[in-house]
Amino acid sequence: MEQLPPMDRRAVEMAVFLEYTGEEIAGDLNQPLGTVKSRIRRGLIRCTIRIWQQPRVKVGGSYAMGDGRVVVESIDEIAEDDITD
Repeated sequence: MEQLPPMDRRAVEMAVFLEYTGEEIAGDLNQPLGTVKSRIRRGLIRCTIRIWQQPRVKVGGSYAMGDGRVVVESIDEIAEDDITD
């Protein structure tokens, strides 16, 4: 997350960790809703790519991070809807 541009990082933090709505984030950041949605989408995609660039270990038929985080069959399991809305 620290590698994201500051405004993208803040939008993702507010959406994911603080569970703010898009409208709430737009109001707090004083930006249009569409811009906020784009920032969140870009930020989540960059985080997803970064996670998949980390070393992984095979655990049965799944992949896991070296420390046991994020176990999925493939990046395809992350639904398009999970990162676009």
